[in-house]
Amino acid sequence: YTHYKGVDLIYIDPPYNMGSKDFVYNDTYVDKLDSYKHSKWLSFMERRLKLARRLLKDDGCIFISINEEEMAQLKLLCDQIFGEKNYLTMFTVKVRHEDRILTGDKDFQEVVEYLLMYRKTDAFQTVKIKKDNTSIDEYVYEVNLLDDTPAEIAEWDNKTVKIYKEHQYEIKKLEPANHLLKRYNIRGTLRKSNTSGRFYVKHIEPEYKDKPGYLFKVENMGDDGLGYRYFLSPPKGRVNGDYFQGIPKNRSDIREVPYPNYMDFEKDFNAVGYEGGVDFKNGKKPINFLLKVFELGGLVEKENAVVLDFFGGSGSTAHALMEFNEIYPGNRQAILCQKNQEVKINVVDEVTLPRMNNILNGYTVSRKEQTILAEEKLTVSKLKKAPKLLEMLEEKKEEYVLTGQYDEVKIEMEGQLLKLVGIRKKSEKFAGYYGNLRYFEIDFVNSEKNPDQVKKELAENSTGLISLKEEIFDLVKDGEDFQIFADDEKAFAVYFDLFGLHLDEMRESLEMMNVEKTAYIFAPDPFGEDLEQFRQSRIDVELIPDGMIEKFQEVKKLND
Repeated sequence: YTHYKGVDLIYIDPPYNMGSKDFVYNDTYVDKLDSYKHSKWLSFMERRLKLARRLLKDDGCIFISINEEEMAQLKLLCDQIFGEKNYLTMFTVKVRHEDRILTGDKDFQEVVEYLLMYRKTDAFQTVKIKKDNTSIDEYVYEVNLLDDTPAEIAEWDNKTVKIYKEHQYEIKKLEPANHLLKRYNIRGTLRKSNTSGRFYVKHIEPEYKDKPGYLFKVENMGDDGLGYRYFLSPPKGRVNGDYFQGIPKNRSDIREVPYPNYMDFEKDFNAVGYEGGVDFKNGKKPINFLLKVFELGGLVEKENAVVLDFFGGSGSTAHALMEFNEIYPGNRQAILCQKNQEVKINVVDEVTLPRMNNILNGYTVSRKEQTILAEEKLTVSKLKKAPKLLEMLEEKKEEYVLTGQYDEVKIEMEGQLLKLVGIRKKSEKFAGYYGNLRYFEIDFVNSEKNPDQVKKELAENSTGLISLKEEIFDLVKDGEDFQIFADDEKAFAVYFDLFGLHLDEMRESLEMMNVEKTAYIFAPDPFGEDLEQFRQSRIDVELIPDGMIEKFQEVKKLND
């Protein structure tokens, strides 16, 4: 009702169904020996993912963290719900050091988790890594003809090709310069996706693959302004040939390359327990990991994006989005949903809300916060150099202490791992992020009452929902049968009396406000004279709770 097709990015970290009291289904923990553990988990996820898809904008995307327990099942479920063509990738995320063994009764040590990424439709555009493309470091080759008379002349694809033998030319490698050439070995995708590669494969390779040392000067080829392109048959002992290219005339200063589908966040996951100033034994996701998710989801360019996390947990998603707003200025919003009764604590009361207040107001870390600054795995060869290694870490230790970032820096030994650990100040504070927090608690309406009474109760309790829908939260008038909320740009009123006795009072109050206005009205017949008066006053009218009930019915139908 409030955010249909209104969310830019969804990130969720659902229960992994490990059989360790991490997954509740129908108010009962699912045991790892339960014969239906996978089907129960899929049923649980299917309902939520169907709704999630409806909430996404057409150019939106969803990220789901998972481990190997349900990864295969989740991929098939998402293919069904979002469409296989909208699957983008599955990131492998390193979350644990290979020497950090959590339990010794497993056959293999779990070092990675997975992050599934789907788009809603092809309106979503994947982002690329932007790299500097102005370097000339690889432009170091010069091709000189010692004898300008070619050994052969050929015509291939309407291009004149002059062919020289090994003694007729020389190739020099010099210091980088704008007039020099870059050497490309013709292999992999260059053989098919590149004009020069295709030309080589079609014309040069069939005849000259086993004839080393031939140089080919192809006229009217290339975008570097030279008017020709040089090719070289494979040197002796090699399979692939080469071509030489000057700096393209239309070369962009920025080059875009795809993101790798592997991420190493092991250090961040190792230190995540201290983030946000709250403990959460069921697992947090690190801020830096979530910043990368937002970047991959295209939020750098979306300054007013809405992010949803319906497994809110400790509130990491909201914390990370506030950090993201600081790095890339914007007014992005995070919506978290979290069931309060969870395991042994009330998650919302004891974890989520305290963390949100911490990050908005500045917080004190409740214990010493440790950060791994450097580490070395002590192989046999390194053990021989251990004194030098320790000396090097001691120097780094001094360097970190002098920066004033840490109260203490020490060296720790864990198995064959030598670590340099920085311990932050116990009472470190920060100024807090710019933002605000609204907390809504969901309740149920008694459906056994008279239908009109049920509708009236829904109307009376709808102001929070409509506040979310309109994004206006300040109550400016609390009338007998109505409430008015407003900000600097718009206002809305909610009227919930069955007989409309104070409808005129509400309309007159709205008329005095010089902003865009909407009236949400609950009445038996709002289409009479009253509605016309609202229209004449340029006040939009919406019926409640009809719109809500319609959405509830859609959701019910979706889950039947």
